[in-house]
Amino acid sequence: MIQIDLPTLVKRLNLFSRQALEMAASECMSQQAAEITVSHVLIQMLAMPRSDLRVITRQGDIGMEELRQALTVENYTTARSADSYPAFSPMLV
Repeated sequence: MIQIDLPTLVKRLNLFSRQALEMAASECMSQQAAEITVSHVLIQMLAMPRSDLRVITRQGDIGMEELRQALTVENYTTARSADSYPAFSPMLV
């Protein structure tokens, strides 16, 4: 299995991506989600006016609200854990 140094990886993210990741982690803690998924991060990127994802949705004529709803449905299928911090999903890292 590949060993990943998460602090180094996070430092290499641009400002918007790092903020989206931090906001996703915070949201996961409030939802008591077991892991931070790609869906969590994408939802936070949709909330940021200057994110690349919003530019992509505009250029691709993709409805932001429909995408947000689809991602939210995905989020609530994850297991919940009240007694620990969420981990990064292997799909995210």
